[in-house]
Amino acid sequence: MEDRELLQEKDYEISIQSSGKSREEVYQNLFKQLRNDIHSHIEGYLVEMHVESMRLVHEEIEKFTKKFLFFFLPVEHTRFTATAVFRVRVVEILKERDN
Repeated sequence: MEDRELLQEKDYEISIQSSGKSREEVYQNLFKQLRNDIHSHIEGYLVEMHVESMRLVHEEIEKFTKKFLFFFLPVEHTRFTATAVFRVRVVEILKERDN
């Protein structure tokens, strides 16, 4: 068994789009999707993940009214959509390769 460093540090830049009923829900979805994307990008085991920057590239607010039977009980709904670019520093443990 050889003595070698197993921790590896990498930087990633990922663009993610999300939508929801509120800004808070959109931000929660963005970070949830960021975690999933980071897990799919790394080859080892995740030790640390630091978000170094988050740039909001696009944000859209859509308001619309729904009516029951096209006339009764109008309800106003709001839909938020956002696209963000994250710069993330990841520390991972490299997987052992069986030879």
